[in-house]
Amino acid sequence: MDAQGIQEVALNVIFGLIIVVLAATLFRDVYKKRKMLKTARAEEDSMSELLEEELPEDKYVVLEQKQLMTKLGKSRADFIIVSVYGIFCLEFRMFYKFIKADEKKQQWFRYMGLKRTPFTSPLWQSKIHLYTLKEVIGTDKDIPCFPMAVFPSFDKIDEAEFAPTSFVGTYEEFLNFIDDQKEEVLTVEEVQAIVRLIEAYSDKVEEMDNITPPTSLPEEYRSFTDTKTFIEDAEEARKAKELEEAKEMLGDDLDEDDEEIDEKESGKEASAKAHTIADEASADKKEPEKKAE
Repeated sequence: MDAQGIQEVALNVIFGLIIVVLAATLFRDVYKKRKMLKTARAEEDSMSELLEEELPEDKYVVLEQKQLMTKLGKSRADFIIVSVYGIFCLEFRMFYKFIKADEKKQQWFRYMGLKRTPFTSPLWQSKIHLYTLKEVIGTDKDIPCFPMAVFPSFDKIDEAEFAPTSFVGTYEEFLNFIDDQKEEVLTVEEVQAIVRLIEAYSDKVEEMDNITPPTSLPEEYRSFTDTKTFIEDAEEARKAKELEEAKEMLGDDLDEDDEEIDEKESGKEASAKAHTIADEASADKKEPEKKAE
């Protein structure tokens, strides 16, 4: 075999090894993501059983998937826990890797590698659900309410400072937060009355037509939402969506700096392209995503 033939064989071997390495890497990533998804689904499925087993039935009543009519429209609460210690409203989200959370913001961000995706804050949704429940219960009694946002146990959460009555954390931690609330404020009879009221109300909402969402944030929700960040989050979510559309249309492989729209100099050109393409493609600008369930 001459030198050229040896060189061709060597190149073929190297190329083959590269293919094997890439395939192995892809397989590992797919396997890891499937395993994480399986873990998240298992935790979500077991949450109901865990709550029933760990929370004494003479102190707590767990309600699942109750439909509520908020001032933004219909919304389904994952778990409502009515107890002698107050009312807990728990939202579970199956997101991966890294979460950036802020109590006052209506939009949070999740990161998968370099990709950043905005999503509606489950803690914010929980607060809206609790506000609705207070209206439904309609008592002058000051009932403690605890908004909760729970993520799979492998998630990492970058948290701003949260109120002591709010919980943002993982599946492994949320029961400790519930257990920490030990001041009894309701009798067992009052708990049962509230449960019956919520169930009757939810059944009624199921039969109702949805309302048209308002074009601006209802005044009642401004107490737990920074209205400035509400507007900023809507704009940032729109820009993030435009950037993703631009990347798909341009086929650009933008680096991490380009993901931070308008925050770094290297992202300005990509942002401008995103705006241009989005404006040409559609004049319809959508509001931030609502909870879809």
